[in-house]
Amino acid sequence: VSVLYWRAPVAAAAMLRRSHVDAMRGGRFRGYLLKDSTLRTNQGHKSYRNLKSMGFDGKPRSLTRDAPKNHIAHMEQWEHAFPLLNHGNLGFDEQTNNTKYIELAHYLPRRGKGLPPWFRGRDTYSPLYAEQGRYEYQRYRMIARLPSEYKERFMTCIGDLRKAVGDESPLAVMHTLYQLIVEHFNPQHIHYLIAIEGLTKMGEVSRARDVWRLMERQMTWPDDKLIAAYLELCAVAGRHDWAFECWNRYCTEKKFLQAGEADPKPVSRTPFTVNRDELLYLPKWKKFFDHDPNNDVADRNRFNTTRQLYLNMARTLLRSGEFDLFGKYFSDLETALMDTPTPVPEPPDTVTVETPQWQPVWEQDNITSVNPFRVDAETAKQALGPSHTRVSTMAPRFLTNKQFLLHAATALIEDLVSAATANAAEGDPHAPLPKGLDKKGAAEFCDEVLERVCARLGNDLADLDVAPLSVAAIRAAVALKGCTGEEALDVARKIVGRKAEAARQEDGDVTPEALHPAVYREVLRAFCVRAAADYEAQQLDARGTVASATAVIKEMASQPSFEWTADHHYEVVTLLVRCGTMAANNYFVKNVLRRFRWDSRFAYQLYLEYKRYDDVEMWAELTKRMLVWTARYDVALDEETKRLIEDDYDTIKVQVRTFREVVSFAFRSQEERRMANDPATAMPNPVMDYVSHALPFPDRDTGNLDEFGELGQNRFPQKDGRMARAPFFEPSMPYGPAKEYTSELKEAGNPMDPVRLPAPWAAKYKEYARGKHPSYDQVYAGPMPQIFPSQRNFRRETRWDFKSIQNQSKYKVSTPY
Repeated sequence: VSVLYWRAPVAAAAMLRRSHVDAMRGGRFRGYLLKDSTLRTNQGHKSYRNLKSMGFDGKPRSLTRDAPKNHIAHMEQWEHAFPLLNHGNLGFDEQTNNTKYIELAHYLPRRGKGLPPWFRGRDTYSPLYAEQGRYEYQRYRMIARLPSEYKERFMTCIGDLRKAVGDESPLAVMHTLYQLIVEHFNPQHIHYLIAIEGLTKMGEVSRARDVWRLMERQMTWPDDKLIAAYLELCAVAGRHDWAFECWNRYCTEKKFLQAGEADPKPVSRTPFTVNRDELLYLPKWKKFFDHDPNNDVADRNRFNTTRQLYLNMARTLLRSGEFDLFGKYFSDLETALMDTPTPVPEPPDTVTVETPQWQPVWEQDNITSVNPFRVDAETAKQALGPSHTRVSTMAPRFLTNKQFLLHAATALIEDLVSAATANAAEGDPHAPLPKGLDKKGAAEFCDEVLERVCARLGNDLADLDVAPLSVAAIRAAVALKGCTGEEALDVARKIVGRKAEAARQEDGDVTPEALHPAVYREVLRAFCVRAAADYEAQQLDARGTVASATAVIKEMASQPSFEWTADHHYEVVTLLVRCGTMAANNYFVKNVLRRFRWDSRFAYQLYLEYKRYDDVEMWAELTKRMLVWTARYDVALDEETKRLIEDDYDTIKVQVRTFREVVSFAFRSQEERRMANDPATAMPNPVMDYVSHALPFPDRDTGNLDEFGELGQNRFPQKDGRMARAPFFEPSMPYGPAKEYTSELKEAGNPMDPVRLPAPWAAKYKEYARGKHPSYDQVYAGPMPQIFPSQRNFRRETRWDFKSIQNQSKYKVSTPY
């Protein structure tokens, strides 16, 4: 900051005054400071005999600093933005008749603009702005946007949809799509795809179907990925009528890839391009381009994905109880998978993959050693073990046809399991088992599918990964037959044995492979489920159960590179609690506490064990210690666990919530009660309920001053589609937020224009050519603004009029005022 800026000394206890000009909100336009400018520049008076001319110079000329004449902080009376007419300095300066500064300061409207300051946008109710559908007689105002704008808008929409899905807010998903349509963009396939998949995952079946019907209403032909997502939705809901409507409309021509067929299909068209000359000189209607998603369908279907469609169709028919049709589709799928070549998978899509935004704090490691206030707690850091057991699965499109057949069997079995365990009371979207199937029938069906697929694959089974199939088979055995842990282990061993048998047929003697960690996790879970069921039936053999489970755990530990995860330990802890061995706490401390990132599931189970202590002191102390752990290892207790502990508050006196939480909850619930009983809340609220009109886009600009210093014109953005800004006052907004929904983009001018000779009517002819016509575009003929309105008396004394002060000075100023 320049030394020339003058700052007031700050009194310690007083309010901090921002006396520095740049800190003031108004920027440059403000009353000038009455301070003696000689203090800075040492120039003395400009009279005919000053000290300097008489030889009394305080500083040699070389040391004199010349303050910049028009500097912000040095405003003399003749340097002000408003023309004060009381001094006679007639240089070309602010006090002359040049009103540029007044206009910039929003005191008066800019000149040379075609509209008066009170013009608030043209009539929004004219047919020009009425909303019309996509294919009605007159389209909406043709809005030409640049391809980059489309890209930006579509990408932000993808981001918004992803965020809404992540936040589990279905309304936001729908709103984002509606907003795109209201702004006269066509949603692309990727938008519908993210919306349908996300809503299905959230369990919002009817809303996901609304997205599909929205797509059909927009007259968009779905691509294969979109059809697959919708058929999966039909499978979850168990609605074969929806699925058949879709199949008959869009899938009648789908074929499996045949040998010798081109795969993938070649790219069909070059996307929209114009060269520089066309961009500059073609009329706007020839450059107009809206991304019609139907143009992309051929290209989005370059990679053959028919097998996924058949699989999802089969799943739907199975879930809705259409067994004959299921057999038809599944046998078609099976023969095609065995007889036709594997299609080339589509490479991962850059847009679909969620890339984390780079944060600059990730650039360097946190250097803890340089901070003198830090106490070193970490001497040796040990990496925590993995939290979840996952079967290593590729996306199904990367599987070969034979792997895909195995994947199909897995999907069908998992569908039946989720149908058998669906709980409508908890809002589970999955349809229950179909009418013709009970649990026993479903279990038999799972066995049949497994047997059929393994028989069909024959010796090819040797090369395939059977872990996902084993996991699904065990889940089915537990959910549908209620099998014990040992039986679950047998199920997995049989499948692995079949694979080893196939390998033996191929190349001699083979030992069965070790079971996958995910399989062992399902086995442990089978022990837990069975223990809970036996306890309910009052026939739990706790010692026997723990002994069998111990044998399985020893088998796991005997594998040299076995990957233990927090999930395994959770099943063990649950089993120890359910069997009433009072050993879960010790097991947890020894194996989990400092080795895995554990969560509140563990706390819930441990507390169930603590409750079994006879000694209340012991129970309370263990609970408190567990709460200390959650604070120390950054574990958030879920609501269920908190309430479980709170229910015993009278006994153990352990608080789970901070005082602040409790108080604010009490206050808020009291306030909510009061409002619920207050009849005034049921009255219509004139502010919130006011609807100004029914247009689908805002018709007034609420937030920004336009160049007239007013709110409210978004219909006629003057220059290149953004609001004007005064220099030094507020920067111009970036184009995206500033443009309103219906803004027009001006033609790009040729930057190397020759000087134009005057052509008086050219502008008028251009307007005619553009489609403006006096019959419906009247020239505004109302009152125009005057630069100096005659109603205003500029000679009236204002607070900036220092006439009375000047009259007291010993120098007489001769002006007519």
